[in-house]
Amino acid sequence: MKRLLFAFLLPAFCFGNEAFAQETLPATNSPMITGFTLIPSTTVENSPKLSLGDFNTLFPNSMLLSNPTLKGLDQNSNSLYSGGGGLGLLVSLKTKEKTYGNTTISSGFRIGVNYQSRALSNSYFKTSSGVIDTLRSANGGEQVYLDTVNSQNLSLTHRSEMIGLDVSYLYRINPSARWSFFGGLGTQVGASINNRTDIYYSSYRYREYRKDDGSIVGGEFSNDRNNSTSVSETNRNSSGFYAMVYVPLGVNFRIGKTSEFWKRTNLFYEMRPMLNITSIPELGTFAGIGIQHGLGLRITVQ
Repeated sequence: MKRLLFAFLLPAFCFGNEAFAQETLPATNSPMITGFTLIPSTTVENSPKLSLGDFNTLFPNSMLLSNPTLKGLDQNSNSLYSGGGGLGLLVSLKTKEKTYGNTTISSGFRIGVNYQSRALSNSYFKTSSGVIDTLRSANGGEQVYLDTVNSQNLSLTHRSEMIGLDVSYLYRINPSARWSFFGGLGTQVGASINNRTDIYYSSYRYREYRKDDGSIVGGEFSNDRNNSTSVSETNRNSSGFYAMVYVPLGVNFRIGKTSEFWKRTNLFYEMRPMLNITSIPELGTFAGIGIQHGLGLRITVQ
């Protein structure tokens, strides 16, 4: 009886193992990770219009901002620019492919981490002058005034470093061709760390010669330290968060045609129009738009 039962179970056991193997092996034929991407990037975006009052909130104990002589400074017109550099390390996951005539479209997720620095800047200035002497040549020529000029500059910057998860879904057109194009939709979510506020003030005195019509005909610029002043301050701020939605658009160039290694090595350019939300705990949450772009390297393993 035992021999009969054994003879019955042995084929069933072997068949079951074979059936199980046939079901699981195809899933391992295609690797889960199909590529690795390294992309340095640069971001240009509109920045929140941080005023002197905002920087007073970010740096409440600043000796410079509490100085009443700085209240009359004028804001520079180009001081609301924001930008920074970054670096992304990403992996491409298993892709799907569909063919439409001579066109093949592959699609799949790309996931990794992204680092980015950011600086929100504002600056103020003031120039004042006064006549200290009046000059006239010996032969009765045109009168020239000798002015003393005092130039003041105040630079305010809120800096942060952003580290977050980067996830995108990409569609590639003819991905095995020498030149190919891609696009999709992506998002980043993470924290802003090492936040700080930097304040730098400088003033400089010099002399210049001025005609009656206001034109400058010369000057006396001295390197004497008694004529210049510079002071800087730094304050640590609280960490925050950021989120970004972007549209990746790019072109890919496969370097090699015959060598197996170079066939898997790609250079690409990627541009990302984006909408971002940034939290500055001392001030609130800000939304903005911008463009992130970079030239990257991609190595495929499939």
